[in-house]
Amino acid sequence: MFRGVLLPYLVWRIIRRQNVDREIHVALQPSSGLVLGAACVVFSLVVAYRVGAELSLVGTVAVLALTIMLSMKLIGFLMLTVRYEAISQVLGLLILENGIFLGAQILVPGMPMLIEIVILFDLLVAVACFGVLVRYLQTAIGATSTLSLKKLVG
Repeated sequence: MFRGVLLPYLVWRIIRRQNVDREIHVALQPSSGLVLGAACVVFSLVVAYRVGAELSLVGTVAVLALTIMLSMKLIGFLMLTVRYEAISQVLGLLILENGIFLGAQILVPGMPMLIEIVILFDLLVAVACFGVLVRYLQTAIGATSTLSLKKLVG
C-alpha cells in the first residue's frame, strides 16, 4: 500500500505543484543515458552469473534476483548522478531503495518485519526532505535544479 499508492502520490503531488514538465538541465542526453542504463544491466547480469558460478547457483532464481537488484541499484545511482532536477533525483532514490528492498525480500526471505518498517520509514523521511528541498529551491531560487545550489555556498 505504502510503496504502490502513497509514495507515487507524494511524488506526483510535488511534480504538480512545481509545474515541471521535463528536465531542463541535462548532463547526459536521453539516448546516451539509455545506452548507459543498458550497459549497467548487462554489467549486473555478468556480475550475477559470476557470483552464481562461484556459489554453484547457476540456473536458480537467486542469480536473476541478484541481477535485478544490482541493475536497479546501478540505474538508481545513474539517475542520482546525471540528473540535476531534484524531482528526478527523488525518483532515482526510489529506484535505488526498491532495488535494495527487492534484493532483501528475495535473497533473505526471513528478514524481520521490523527492519522492513525501518527502511520504509527512512524512505518516507527522505521523500519528505526532498519535498522540502524542492519547495525551498522553487521559492528561493526560482528553479528546481540542483545546479542552483552552487549559489548558496558562502
